[in-house]
Amino acid sequence: MRPSGTAEELETRRRRAIDLLDEGRTPSQVAEALGVARQTVQRWKAMVRNGGMRALKATPQHVTSCRLSAEQTT
Repeated sequence: MRPSGTAEELETRRRRAIDLLDEGRTPSQVAEALGVARQTVQRWKAMVRNGGMRALKATPQHVTSCRLSAEQTT
């Protein structure tokens, strides 16, 4: 399930996590501060290690228009 927030807000949170790690905080401390799982912080850290900060770039969701017919929505 996708977390709540815009793509830009989610990117900001990922970048903040990396900043906190660079300050010397542990993944557990970062996870608690940002309200995410420790494994998520470790995944973000690995993304940066493998692809640089560019790997944290926001990717907006491309949601197609409603697939229901007009009859189905009423």
